[in-house]
Amino acid sequence: MARALRFNMAARMAILAAVPLLVAAGCSASAKKTAPTTTPGTTAPSSTVPSGATTSVQPPASSTAVSSPGSTSPANTGPGPCRSAQLAGSLGQPNGAAGTIYYPLTLRNTGGSTCTLDGYPGVSFVTGPGGSQVGAPADRMPGSVATVTLAPGQMAQANLGISAAANFAGSCRITPVAGLAVYPPGDTTTIYIAHSDQGCANSNDVILHVGPLAPA
Repeated sequence: MARALRFNMAARMAILAAVPLLVAAGCSASAKKTAPTTTPGTTAPSSTVPSGATTSVQPPASSTAVSSPGSTSPANTGPGPCRSAQLAGSLGQPNGAAGTIYYPLTLRNTGGSTCTLDGYPGVSFVTGPGGSQVGAPADRMPGSVATVTLAPGQMAQANLGISAAANFAGSCRITPVAGLAVYPPGDTTTIYIAHSDQGCANSNDVILHVGPLAPA
């Protein structure tokens, strides 16, 4: 009887010891059955950023260049036009031909900086310094126009033709003149050049003829 009781107690103890093992085995089997499966050849994307890692966003490529302020080169500006205040005028030696006398009309740069002359000067007869204009202004003779650059002291020259007033009919109304009023190209202030002659008060009779300025 005592032996039977000891056997029963030993059997119960063995059963109780085996229960935790059976429970653990069951949990392991359940975990194996519920584990997710993946299709061969595919990888699920991961949205997890490792701790301590940083991400950067690259700006879209642009084909438009952006210039920084102050990167534009300043414009290269040359000498400005010659003005009456920095010029002195004179007439050279005359050369007569068929009722018209030709003079070299010279403009000299008397200023302290380089300037330019471009085109035809305006020329009219006047009664004296600051006096009234007599007759029509000079018409333009054909010629090659070019920009003339004058350093201080340098000169430009145009050919000036003065026809004899006596060549015109009685409509001329011959009038004595004391000088010439000369306008540099692009200027409205005159340069006075003393020159005694005869003009036509009738502006329909053109006595003066001038060519373009060129280096003297």
